[in-house]
Amino acid sequence: MKSPAASNVINVTTATAETSDGAAKALRKKEFLDRVIAETGAKKKDAKAVVDATLKLLGDALAAGETLVLPPFGKAKVNRQKHEGETLLVKLRRGAATNSQEKSGKEALAEADE
Repeated sequence: MKSPAASNVINVTTATAETSDGAAKALRKKEFLDRVIAETGAKKKDAKAVVDATLKLLGDALAAGETLVLPPFGKAKVNRQKHEGETLLVKLRRGAATNSQEKSGKEALAEADE
């Protein structure tokens, strides 16, 4: 039986996406919104409001020089800022995809029905 928190986990895969001319592929807001809707099953109106608010808060935090620590996304911090917040060079560090059980080396407790 899954715990309620386990149903909120989103699987993230990392891949290098390139276009046919070798340039890096960009994930645009509309496509990102479509992926969120597909992943969560949320209504477009509801998901759009959440995505818009999330992106605004992330942008505001980076512009203020805050470090973002958002697993499984990673740790993002501003390396350089040019022209008073107009251009930010952000460093993103992503750790290996491991679960907390592997990190601690401990065995999980048995489920209630075991």
